[in-house]
Amino acid sequence: MRKSLKMYLGALVLAVLPYLIGCSPVLLAPPAPTIVVPARPHPGAVWVAGHYRWNHLQHRNVWIGGYWHFKRGHRVIIVR
Repeated sequence: MRKSLKMYLGALVLAVLPYLIGCSPVLLAPPAPTIVVPARPHPGAVWVAGHYRWNHLQHRNVWIGGYWHFKRGHRVIIVR
């Protein structure tokens, strides 16, 4: 009886400990959505593919969509 109670309490502490110290389990991100790349806005433009980024406020991965990236002179122009 005493041994099973210790094992139960040990398992409970291990299960609750990450939440007590402020960590949360990391879940794998779902697969990327089907991407439709819009027409190239400029001959020098390069498509930057979308990706997942961890959002600390929502505690989950969020999808950041792709965008066209190109330079014009010394400035960098990002078209979203």
